[in-house]
Amino acid sequence: MNEVNIAGIKISQNENGLWSLNDLHRASGGNPNQRPRDFLDTERAKRLIEALSQPGDSRHIIIGISGPHGGTFGVKHVLVAYSIYLSVEMEVAVQGAFLEKVEQNPMSTMDMVIASAMEVKAHDERLSKLEGLTKQLGNQELNVLPPGYVGRNRLVSTHGRGFSDNVVMGVILPHYQVSVKSYHIFYEEGGIIEAKCYHVSQSKQAIERFITTLWQVTIKFCESDILPEGTRVAYSLPVEE
Repeated sequence: MNEVNIAGIKISQNENGLWSLNDLHRASGGNPNQRPRDFLDTERAKRLIEALSQPGDSRHIIIGISGPHGGTFGVKHVLVAYSIYLSVEMEVAVQGAFLEKVEQNPMSTMDMVIASAMEVKAHDERLSKLEGLTKQLGNQELNVLPPGYVGRNRLVSTHGRGFSDNVVMGVILPHYQVSVKSYHIFYEEGGIIEAKCYHVSQSKQAIERFITTLWQVTIKFCESDILPEGTRVAYSLPVEE
């Protein structure tokens, strides 16, 4: 949310981009005869809201919110019109505050057009790069694992029985020669990378076989003849699936 400062009072903007008329009323001194609802009863305010309301436009021009943090909120045109209603001093202060915001954010229409064009160009370049890499891969699908295979992280977290990534990937799977295949992942920023996936059933069997080799099992650690001599690894007792 944004805000501007008028006479030491912050004029807040809600999540819909509407400005608080109540904050501006307080900044003006809080004249009880110039409340937001008094302004909205004027013919000028009614014509302004009618002019701002376009057929088929679902945006709120002005809304009232109840509760301790509620009040009357309107679009910038309504806030400026309310400042004119309040006093010349408020009109100058509000218009000056919005001019200052524009100066602090000087992106012109041309700047925005150029930025948008650059974004479109970058998107097209990513698509072109993806098409080129896809042609190199032939008919392989991206981000699709072969049936019956699972990625590294999911394998360790789901079937690893509490063993670390290093133990599962560096000791158990290679020792029992679990089938490994490659698949390709597309990252919008970095193109396509090759990743490894592992046969689920073979991996689960390998881990269970490894568990049968364990000795000196404690609540937290275990040893195995498969591990380098003197190596103890973290371990969680098997759970029923």
